[in-house]
Amino acid sequence: MRAYIAGRLATAILVVFGVSVVSFFLTFLTGDPAEIMLPPGATAAQIEKFRAEWGFADPLPVQYWRFLKRAVHGDFGVSLRHGQSSLPLIAARLPATLQLTVTAMLLAIVLALSPTLITLTLGNTILGETFLGSQGNNLNYNNMCVAENEEKSVWGSFHVQKGFRPEESVVSLFRGWSFINSMGAPNRRGAHEETAIMLKAFQGLRSMATLVMDPLVAKGLKDNHGFETKEALCQWLSENVRIPAKQYWEADVVSNLMLPLAQAGVEPYATWLKVPDDTLIAPWNEPENINIVIVGGETNPLWLTTDLAHTSSASIDKWRPQTAIRPSYNVRYYFFPAPQKKEIDEDCGCPIE
Repeated sequence: MRAYIAGRLATAILVVFGVSVVSFFLTFLTGDPAEIMLPPGATAAQIEKFRAEWGFADPLPVQYWRFLKRAVHGDFGVSLRHGQSSLPLIAARLPATLQLTVTAMLLAIVLALSPTLITLTLGNTILGETFLGSQGNNLNYNNMCVAENEEKSVWGSFHVQKGFRPEESVVSLFRGWSFINSMGAPNRRGAHEETAIMLKAFQGLRSMATLVMDPLVAKGLKDNHGFETKEALCQWLSENVRIPAKQYWEADVVSNLMLPLAQAGVEPYATWLKVPDDTLIAPWNEPENINIVIVGGETNPLWLTTDLAHTSSASIDKWRPQTAIRPSYNVRYYFFPAPQKKEIDEDCGCPIE
């Protein structure tokens, strides 16, 4: 510790010395101070007199030493330009200097920390490479993790739908871009009709859609609207969500990814490309690509409509330990150590310190 403090002090002394040397020699940066301060027609005698009065006739080491001694005592000399003590001039300009300095420091901190904070928040983000959005790239922050409420689902479990056993622990992965919150239960429309309206805002790429809904929403769709299964709801959405062909083809992702299929004659995209612009088409034509996941605790009948596509599911039972994990020490005594027993004086019953 002493060596560290000594090293820091030595560094500070060197910095102060360097600053004093630079400050001193700034006076001579533009030439001889006597020739600069005196009028152009000054004689040689006047120049020599000025140098003698102001100390510029002395050798530079002598001038520097005098400058250093005065600076240590708070005497910054007389201003050559104003002919008065420099200290009041410095004090008069100190508030503006501090304001500029503090502003510059804050700006530097913001500019320096912003990329780091963005990287820590969004994960593996490099400006100009993996982060290109002026308002934020939702590919980086739309990540979420939810647990399906299998017990409250009236339509069964998602992982069972994908071929796993009911007792298995399964993780399912999805990918996509967009989310729309239901913003509360609809008043006169059913949740299926509200979802159909929201799906029209998406691009309908390969029928990708995932509904993340509270068990209350699923229960209402089954009891009040007759959707006995997830498949029935997905089929209804596939048949009833329709948008104009022009709206479909003018979406950039659809134009880039689906137009080649249409030009190659793949149906129904080839037909959709040929119909008039105002013809209504059903871009969610593959109901098997529409997913429904039941999430929530029956607090509010809310749901999310997304364009997420299911990519894969995997059982994680083999990763789970077969027995409970116990620490090698007694947790109770680790956090709540037993008080030390004290010897008791047999005569008075008092503890012996």
